[in-house]
Amino acid sequence: MDWAIISKTLTRLETLVPDEAAAELALLGREDPALFERVEGLRATANVAQSFMQTSMPDAGVHQTGSMQPADRIDIWKINALLGAGGIGEVYEASLADA
Repeated sequence: MDWAIISKTLTRLETLVPDEAAAELALLGREDPALFERVEGLRATANVAQSFMQTSMPDAGVHQTGSMQPADRIDIWKINALLGAGGIGEVYEASLADA
């Protein structure tokens, strides 16, 4: 399948209001089922990625910077100290809690 056609179709659908996009997709499904399947698959993947990116860090189970304290536990690990933070995360010193 030609990527230029897929890209053009996706771009066109992004310019339409939801009802118009749905109508155009229904027509595409009748006229070119293979293109419809590729476009729908890419749109579904994009929706999943977008909803993931809109999830706030606390909702995703990720701690905010410096939110862990000495003696906090993660499973069998006890947090000893925050060693550094920045960029994409934090680094903690930890030890086995029962050691």
